[in-house]
Amino acid sequence: MGNFSYSLSADSVVRRMPMVVGSPEGLYPALGIEALRVATGASGFIIRSSDASGEIGGRQGGAGMLGLKVADFEIPTGPNGEFWLHYSGMPTMPVISAATILDPARGAEIRAALEGRIVLIGTSAIGLRDIVATPISAAWPGVKVHAEVIDQIINQSFLIRPEWALGLEIAAAFVAGLVLVAVVAWGGPVLSSLALCLMLAGVAGASWYGFRHLGLLLDPVLPALCLLAVFLVTAPLLILLGNREKKFVRRAFGQYLSPTLVSRLSENPEALQLGGEERELTVLFPISAALPPCPRPLIRPRSRLCSTAC
Repeated sequence: MGNFSYSLSADSVVRRMPMVVGSPEGLYPALGIEALRVATGASGFIIRSSDASGEIGGRQGGAGMLGLKVADFEIPTGPNGEFWLHYSGMPTMPVISAATILDPARGAEIRAALEGRIVLIGTSAIGLRDIVATPISAAWPGVKVHAEVIDQIINQSFLIRPEWALGLEIAAAFVAGLVLVAVVAWGGPVLSSLALCLMLAGVAGASWYGFRHLGLLLDPVLPALCLLAVFLVTAPLLILLGNREKKFVRRAFGQYLSPTLVSRLSENPEALQLGGEERELTVLFPISAALPPCPRPLIRPRSRLCSTAC
C-alpha cells in the first residue's frame, strides 16, 4: 500500500513528495518507497528522526524527520518527511502504451522489456485528471513524478535544503547589504550601480552553482531583495545630500572666488579645511612694462653678466 498524494506549492507546482504519511492506522510510505521495498524484498523501511540520533531535525520545539532507509537506499528528507524532487526529465525512461501491452502478438517482446524492472502503471489522458504541473512542464503525467522519485533514489541523486540554508541566506543578505552601503557611501552612484550588478550576479551564480553541482537548494531571493532595497534607499539619499552640499558651496563662495575654483570646491568639498593648506609652489609673474634700454652696459667677462645700471 503506497501513498501517491503530492505536496503542492503555493503556485500548485509539484516540487516535493511526502515519503511517509501518517494516519490513525499507522504510517504509509510513498508509492515509490513501497515499490522499492517490494522490488528489493525488504520487510519494511527505517525512519531516522532527530530525537533518536541527537541531530537537529529543523523543527523548533519538537522532533523532525531526517531521512528514510529502504533496503540499502538512503533517502534524505525534510523535517516533515518531504523529499525534494530534482526533475531530470528521464529521457531514457521507456514508456509503453496500453495498446502495445494489450496486443497479444507482442507478448514475448513486452515480457522481455519488463523483465527485472520496476513498472509503474498510470495515465496521461487529461480527462483522467492525473496531470500535474512541475518546474519543467506545465502538464506532466503524475505517474512520471513517481518514476522520478524512484530514479533519484536508485541513482542517489538528491536535492537537499539543509537546515542552515535560511541562516546562510539571512547572513548573506546582511553582509551584502553592509558592503553595498559602504560602496554607495564612498564610491558614488556609478561605482555603486556597478557593485550592485556584480553582487546580484554573484548571489545568483552562487545559488545556481549550489543547485547544479552540489545538489543544494539555496534561495537567492532574500539577498537580492536586500541589495535592491539598500540601493534604492541609500543611492537617492546620497545623491540628494551631495547636490545639497554642492549648492551650499556655490552659494557661499560664488561671490568671493573664481568660477573655476568654486566648481572645483563643489566637486571636492573635502578641500574646504580651516587653516588653509601649505604647498611648495613656483609662481611666474609676467612683466607688463619693458625696462629702458641701457646705452652703456657694463660687461664683466668673468661672470658674463650684463648690468642694467647706466
